[in-house]
Amino acid sequence: MKRAVATALLAVVPFIASPTLAQNQSAQDTVVATVDESNIYASDVVALYQSLPPQYRQQPLSQLSGEIVERLIEQTLVANAARSSGLEKTPEVQRQIKMLTDGVLQQAYLEQKISAQMTDEKLKEAYRKRIASQPAAEEIRARHILLKTEETARAVIVELETTGDFAAAAKKHSTGPSAAQGGDLGFFSDGMMVPEFSKAAFALKTGEITKSPVKTQFGWHVIKLEERRRKEAPSFDQVAPELRQDIGRQAYDDILSGLRAQAKIEIKGPSPQPAPK
Repeated sequence: MKRAVATALLAVVPFIASPTLAQNQSAQDTVVATVDESNIYASDVVALYQSLPPQYRQQPLSQLSGEIVERLIEQTLVANAARSSGLEKTPEVQRQIKMLTDGVLQQAYLEQKISAQMTDEKLKEAYRKRIASQPAAEEIRARHILLKTEETARAVIVELETTGDFAAAAKKHSTGPSAAQGGDLGFFSDGMMVPEFSKAAFALKTGEITKSPVKTQFGWHVIKLEERRRKEAPSFDQVAPELRQDIGRQAYDDILSGLRAQAKIEIKGPSPQPAPK
């Protein structure tokens, strides 16, 4: 396990600077190690721990902190050696540094701009608009008796005309899993059941029983409509995550559109193709 954690740490160490992982460094941030003139902070340890795959974060930070500090010391040692050798000034390394820096800046900039637009009032307004744009759907509560043949289904309909006790008939005759509940299927919306069943059930009046058996892929059904109601709109908490995604996506598009409008962009030539193997 320890070797596996070490391997995972080696894999994520180069990405420690990601703004989604790094803690805000403050004057109170504790120095946990020094390498020559370079400091390693407690926030660096937390950031690297948070970047580990979930299976490794099952261990508490206190158990892994020593190994994380060692990995950060190694990273700092190698990075300092690379600077001393002048490696950071080579064109290829400079290009990679720029790409990584641009990626960090892009993420930090977008997070800052999008979070500024993610206000409670904007979310609530989006919720009000969504609810207003969605007509209230109807739900029904029905019972059914599932039978293997049309003949037995018709016989049950005749029996119900005499006894009228649908729940008792469902317990006695139905081959479906809802038999123990008197055939009660609870509330459902149109489209939640197979089309033949749904069409027949929604066509009934409250308290009415189908006059003929309804055939579906499961067999022959006798259906009784118990009640109708308007389906309740989803609560704000239920749709808030989706609203945040929608607002974030729109904010991203607006930011990029604005930046494109102000910039001079010129695409030169076709995209490069990978070298043949």
